Amino acid sequence: MFLGVSAFYHESSVALVSKNGDLIDFQKEEWHSRVKGDKSFPKLSIEKIIKDNQDDYPNITEIIFYERPLRAWLTVIKDTIKNHGYLNDLSKNYFRNFFNGSMSFYKEISKFKELKKCKIKYFDHHLSHTYSALMYSESFFPKISVVIDGIGDNKTISIYKINSLTDINLIWSLDYPYSVGLFYSAITDFLGYGVNNGEFKVMALSSYGKPVFKDEFYKIMNFKDGKFNFDTSFFSYQYSTNKSYSEKLLNLIGEPRMSLNNLDMTDPNFSKYADIASSAQKILEEIVIKIFDYAYKKTKINNFIFSGGVALNSTLVSKISDLSYINSLEIPPSPGDSGASIGAAFYLSCDPKITKPISVNLYTGKVKYSKYFIEQKLNKLYDDKNIIKGAAELINDQKIICTCLGNIETGPRALGNRSFLCDARNEELVKKLNSDIKRRSDFIPTAPVMSIETSKKYFLINKINEKLAETMSTIVMANDNALLRYKSILHFDFTARIQIAKKNTFISNLLSSENANFEILANTSFNISSDPMVYSLEDAIMTMKRTGLKYLITDFGIFEIR
Repeated sequence: MFLGVSAFYHESSVALVSKNGDLIDFQKEEWHSRVKGDKSFPKLSIEKIIKDNQDDYPNITEIIFYERPLRAWLTVIKDTIKNHGYLNDLSKNYFRNFFNGSMSFYKEISKFKELKKCKIKYFDHHLSHTYSALMYSESFFPKISVVIDGIGDNKTISIYKINSLTDINLIWSLDYPYSVGLFYSAITDFLGYGVNNGEFKVMALSSYGKPVFKDEFYKIMNFKDGKFNFDTSFFSYQYSTNKSYSEKLLNLIGEPRMSLNNLDMTDPNFSKYADIASSAQKILEEIVIKIFDYAYKKTKINNFIFSGGVALNSTLVSKISDLSYINSLEIPPSPGDSGASIGAAFYLSCDPKITKPISVNLYTGKVKYSKYFIEQKLNKLYDDKNIIKGAAELINDQKIICTCLGNIETGPRALGNRSFLCDARNEELVKKLNSDIKRRSDFIPTAPVMSIETSKKYFLINKINEKLAETMSTIVMANDNALLRYKSILHFDFTARIQIAKKNTFISNLLSSENANFEILANTSFNISSDPMVYSLEDAIMTMKRTGLKYLITDFGIFEIR
């Protein structure tokens, strides 16, 4: 057994992988600490995995960290001192916290007496991302791995040629401080959103604007034939801990938005902010496509996996999936740093003699529920044999239902086990769910979930997007049928980040139920915007009381909040 750990940057996590390459358990620290994006050492997650896998943890032989801490620390500190002196805010912070970040991993993991006999290893950050994609990819080779994030060890972009699970070669990379991911994060910061958790809001905002600043952004960065040009003078992430953009960026595009309130479409500067978001999104798409073009030109391989935080940008993914030379495009359900713990642990399991199975459970873990607890707290409406029937009747009756079923989704997107659900035709109800309950800005739509047959009825979808849509990893264009019936779940540009329900899941069984008077559901994660996704029944009940929602779907039946 192998334990992979990702920590100290954002969304700390732990993965338990068997010697055969099966994902046994996965835990994110935020699920247990209830701190959104928790980046601390994942103590609670490790304790949970040890407790839930008591028969297996004595067989854990190796623990692997998802990056090389000293290399990561030296990369940043050498650059900031060389270009900005010893006494800038970033360098002082790095020296002050030398033993509090990833350099403390060995010390922290050694505190667990159950793990003291395990060997501890460290792995390349971008290879952790690559193996996280390989864990979920189909077993054919060769293929190309493209990894793009803010920074991982010393790299920000990597292209690997994969001949097998144990034969992977780096063919091109870009080193820090030049970073497409950090550029997009700086624009996120400029627009008043949190770095590492607000980028999806910039992506959504981009559909309301025009790329009028694209030429200005091309003055900052460009890519052509393996050569990357990047002007770091527009940014301050290389020396500041407070903001990621410099005065030079303000001179280029104007004053930043203050982040005190949500941005709404009534804001007098909404159009300008949307134009900035559109410009950032457009240049991100064009540069990343050039990187994919370069990888294909160099190798003539047309099967790709894509990972790293930038792979969470589903609008970008949709543009990549349309490239004529791409035969397959695979993205893991958690392509960012939290999923990198899975990749690191999977790497340890790889053996040339073992062929990895194609299918991996998207709901891995062991969430334990107390039937006694829930029956004491809530009124039962339907027993466990009538969950699908009851859920369909509630949605037919135009109710919003909450799901806390089985194990939580591995990735950041709710796929039905931790979801708010309602009839997507009811625009007023979807708006209530999005604005009043989720407390989202009015330009961020709720995603739809449907069967594969329904997706072809309402959206323009190809074979690549069919697979990606199982984990909400891409967006697709609506057709006229959707425009007439399902405006509530469409972006301003008539696209949607659809989910195609996998067979034999709660969502697919609900959609195909004979009692269902609906074919598309609005589906969003079971949380309020500033909170992590709910994990336990206690989390679910607390969130429902805060939102005023009444109906909870569980493995024990359907309950109503008293």
